[in-house]
Amino acid sequence: MALAGTRSCGLTDWAASMIEEVLVGLDDKLSNKAEELKGQGKEKVGEATNDEQLQDEGQADQTKGGLKQAGEKVKDVFKK
Repeated sequence: MALAGTRSCGLTDWAASMIEEVLVGLDDKLSNKAEELKGQGKEKVGEATNDEQLQDEGQADQTKGGLKQAGEKVKDVFKK
């Protein structure tokens, strides 16, 4: 994904790639958190409706989102 308009702003290729990397990382983190929150919602609705399958799906979504967030944190450590 190329960062639109970076040349016209006078950014170097390096600076543009760093900005792009930060934005992509932020997008991933927000997406992972949204998945975790969606799972919490599913789990709560499953509890309220006594739907064990929905509760399980919610827990799975939360776990998946949490694992992805952990992966992002590991990537952040190695970027420094």
